[in-house]
Amino acid sequence: MDNGSLADRRIWANLKSIAPDGICLDAEGAIWAAAPGRGRVVRILEGGKITHKVKITRDVFACMLGGPDRDILFICTATKERTNGSIEYVKVEVPGAGLP
Repeated sequence: MDNGSLADRRIWANLKSIAPDGICLDAEGAIWAAAPGRGRVVRILEGGKITHKVKITRDVFACMLGGPDRDILFICTATKERTNGSIEYVKVEVPGAGLP
C-alpha cells in the first residue's frame, strides 16, 4: 500500500520441508531462498514448485541476486560451527528483479 503497510495477506507457497531464510526475487517472479540446515539454495515458483537447487557443502543463510547483469546468485555460507563464513556464488539463468 502507499503507506508501506501490507494488505491481502496470503500463503505464497507452502514449503513443508524447507524453512526458507534470506530470500530474493527474480525477474520471473520466482524467489531464491536459502535453506538453513539443508545445505542448499532453491528457486521456488508461486504455489511451491521448486525449479532449481544449488547444493552447497556448507550451511547456507542468505542469498541475493547481483552482479552487472543481476544474474549472479551470491550465497552466504558458514561451517556448522558458524566460525568460518564466506560468500559463494553461481551464475543463474534469470536475473534479479527490483532493487536489492
